[in-house]
Amino acid sequence: MGTDFFYRKNKIKGYAFVNGRLIVYNGNDSDRKQYLVDTTKLIQFVDTIPGFWSDDTDIHMDYEVLRREFVIHGKDSLTLTNLGY
Repeated sequence: MGTDFFYRKNKIKGYAFVNGRLIVYNGNDSDRKQYLVDTTKLIQFVDTIPGFWSDDTDIHMDYEVLRREFVIHGKDSLTLTNLGY
């Protein structure tokens, strides 16, 4: 899991909204613990997510992303593994 100002069109497998926030699912390449995400409940990505920027959007602003990476252990458990720029 991570945060960003835009989603990457070439990686997205689906998305959902949780408490009004966009959650983008980029897949699970490691093939481990696939059961943690029920992909049948995701909205299928077609070309765009209305109201949100993709990585091909011409963004005119200065920003720094505070990167947070998590490991998901179970449906109600995760651990912060990386915090920084």
